Amino acid sequence: MSQRLPRVVGIVATALFCVGWTVGSGIFRVPADVATRTGSFGVALSLWVLGGVFVLAGALAYSELATRMPESGGETVYLARAWGPRWAFLFGWVNLVIAGPASVAAVSRTFGDYAATIWPMGEWQVRLLAAGLIVALTLLVMRTTAGSTRLLSAATVGKIVAMTTVLVAAVALTPSGPPSVDVATVGGSSFTNIALAFTSILFAYKGFQMVVLIGGEVKEPQRTLPLGLLLGSAMLIVLYVGLNLAYTTVLGFDGVKGSPAVASDTMQALMGDRGSAFVAVMVMICTFGTVLASLIGYPRMAFAMAERGVFFGAFERLSRWQTPWVGALVVGPISVALVLSGSFAFLSRLAVMALFPLMALALVGAMRLRRQEGEPEGFRMPWYPLPVLFFAAVVISVTIFASIGDPVAAGLSAATVVVGLLIQPLLRRAPSA
Repeated sequence: MSQRLPRVVGIVATALFCVGWTVGSGIFRVPADVATRTGSFGVALSLWVLGGVFVLAGALAYSELATRMPESGGETVYLARAWGPRWAFLFGWVNLVIAGPASVAAVSRTFGDYAATIWPMGEWQVRLLAAGLIVALTLLVMRTTAGSTRLLSAATVGKIVAMTTVLVAAVALTPSGPPSVDVATVGGSSFTNIALAFTSILFAYKGFQMVVLIGGEVKEPQRTLPLGLLLGSAMLIVLYVGLNLAYTTVLGFDGVKGSPAVASDTMQALMGDRGSAFVAVMVMICTFGTVLASLIGYPRMAFAMAERGVFFGAFERLSRWQTPWVGALVVGPISVALVLSGSFAFLSRLAVMALFPLMALALVGAMRLRRQEGEPEGFRMPWYPLPVLFFAAVVISVTIFASIGDPVAAGLSAATVVVGLLIQPLLRRAPSA
């Protein structure tokens, strides 16, 4: 299917796709969890920078894989070629039943948290509002693709406006000077707390690589994909570090720690109720768009895999409105169950702990393919194999320590992987659509 799609996506569009897919709820919600767990502005900011280095390393490795296999499908294509179809199936399975729904639930929860800054609500009211959003958008994406994508485009504008407003207001309205915290303070956080904080940061950066899903539609992929990935990653680092500095400059480090809606609270301090409400609405639009994009995207990942024969044939079935309804009926209800049962921090950790080990396996595949097929034509990752080894080492370390700190999320992630490995052999007997 991917070979029939025209190659029309350029470098700037590739970079903006990286930013647009990645920036959802994390930067508007994660800083409070990171600040609380690190207990130190210096440590917290260092982790955000380390997250950026991690993303750049991943971008280099993804660039080599994407230029070796310039087709749509992303990690499912890389895993199938390097490790076999079983691992491609597992990546799709984990995305469909745990990592994708956990991301949808976490972003929906952020929608509810920011709504509560305008219309005060209790914990369960916030959860029910988030669940209602998921139900409504699941029904929408099952009913119309054209309408869903038009709505998504409008929400993306809100995302850009929200981030720009906070940054400009923080620069223009805050007296000059450094944050009112001791940036050299070294907190007494354990490795477990630092790992849990870093999983939240990884959740905020999650999605930087998603442009590889449309590799078959990128012009001159050997040149465009590496430049677009690296440019998009650099934009994310500047944006995230800048926003964290802005939050802390305005609210102070203790203020960030106590804020589940940090962008809204920042604007409250700068501009009063009107500024707070404006940004809250913008963030709600932003998170609305991210939930919508996810509910459009994850079922289509399963659909594309089913077309290639590496996922169950039922997921190829289309509704009378020509939408992949089977995948939507999996992702939507699981997302609702998760948002009703877990906090934002738990949901974000669940998404990271389920997905990032498989992302690391896909990137290690670059080393395996070099041994089997030689160096790729076009882009070759600089400092090979250090970017891959760094990415994998960070994922392994964070997963181990975060599992100690959150055994429930670790257990659910591991159980999902085990179930996927057990049911994958059934694929050979699954009927095709």
